[in-house]
Amino acid sequence: MLASDHMRLALFAGLIAACSAPPNCEFTTTESKTYAVDAISLPTSSNDFAYDLNGDGYPDDRMGNLLGLLVENMINVQDTVNSAVNGGTLGFNIQVVTGSPGGGRLATLGETAPTSSSATFCTSPSHPTSQSPLPAKLDQPPTITMHLPFVLGLPAQATAVHLRLQDRSDGGISGQLNVAFGRNSIETVVIPSFAQMLTSEPTSCISKWLDEETYEDGSGCKTSADCTFSTAGCTLTAPMTVTIPSSTADCRNPNYGSRPSQCANPCDGVIDTCEVAGSMLLKNLLAPELRLFADDGVTWSPSPDNMHKDSLSFGFGFTAKAL
Repeated sequence: MLASDHMRLALFAGLIAACSAPPNCEFTTTESKTYAVDAISLPTSSNDFAYDLNGDGYPDDRMGNLLGLLVENMINVQDTVNSAVNGGTLGFNIQVVTGSPGGGRLATLGETAPTSSSATFCTSPSHPTSQSPLPAKLDQPPTITMHLPFVLGLPAQATAVHLRLQDRSDGGISGQLNVAFGRNSIETVVIPSFAQMLTSEPTSCISKWLDEETYEDGSGCKTSADCTFSTAGCTLTAPMTVTIPSSTADCRNPNYGSRPSQCANPCDGVIDTCEVAGSMLLKNLLAPELRLFADDGVTWSPSPDNMHKDSLSFGFGFTAKAL
């Protein structure tokens, strides 16, 4: 369920490569410290670890609402993340470099998997808190390739990366990482990853509901046999027993994710990519809520009016101890 083959983010606090460096980042190094992340805190609402990524004045973390829904329905992703961090299968190191004059900071936060990429940032010089610039104000967005910290799956391309660091009295640091996933990453990585995670939670009400719903998509897929299920004990709907007759139209998976191009089959215990993508329950929570690019989907053009939305926001907190 987790990105257990190493959480790898290569970040530097404050953009240098994408635009000209602020003067406080042109410094002589006076101190360099390395920290190991020892805890990751996931959001359970859109308010927990939110940050304004597109400059509309409202903090963003849409994925927090989805994680909250999972927790409410017996999928405790935070406990799984805790076990992975404590067991050493999920983690990353942060190197913080401070310089003079001005007290500017550079920070490198790195995952160890070979599939990661890096972005370069420069933080504000204020202490004990420092943070990278508002992504919407930059000429080009910081981008990284990262695993979702709570879902097994392929790494996803993330953009509009923002990092905040806070010095702690015990010599460690705490922080918050905010990113956005574009439409391609949502469709090809985020949704298939959620499908895999829900398949690993077969007793969850959400998993049962998604597996036993059918989604007609015009692909010609049909259920192979009668299927009867009960919603007793679920918080998503009133208790009822439903029978899906054989030959009911259903959806076909895309050519990526698990079981590519195959038909979904209700009651088989597998949550397919097309079942998550077509679900009225989840599709709105996984839909883009920000506009960060022009209509071509490539040119960086964040807009506070959020017309033609193309990106989904995600943020989480962490703490790290000095090495």
